[in-house]
Amino acid sequence: MQNSCWLWLRCTTLNNVGIRLGFKDLGALAYQDSVLLVSNVENTLIPKLKYLESIGFSRDEAVGMVLRCPALFTFSVENNFMPKFEYFSEEIKGKLEELKEFPQYFAFSLENRIKPRHIEVIQSGIKMALPTMLKSTDEEFRELLTQGAG
Repeated sequence: MQNSCWLWLRCTTLNNVGIRLGFKDLGALAYQDSVLLVSNVENTLIPKLKYLESIGFSRDEAVGMVLRCPALFTFSVENNFMPKFEYFSEEIKGKLEELKEFPQYFAFSLENRIKPRHIEVIQSGIKMALPTMLKSTDEEFRELLTQGAG
């Protein structure tokens, strides 16, 4: 009984904060990433939205990104968002619109996926969309580089 009361309280708290932040279906969000049920809203969830706003997204755009990729709420601002955004803006020279359309960028490993593939794309001299570069399997990526398209 205590566990169900705790869960109800956490869901209610998350729902109240979600409404305040502009989320319409917190149940679906929590279902996709259940770690949100045990997250500290004020110290964990809100700072992630604030960071996305600080790099140029509106509140609605930041909320939209999290709805497309709820895992964004599970990433560290300092260890994930900041270094990946820095690489995106300084090396990839991408536009915010790309991240808004593909927030899953933040879910890929900077050292093991983003940097190596970006370097290969640059060395090949071809243009490749961010989702194509990161979501393709290793085999598909090699084929795209060989074909010179993407």
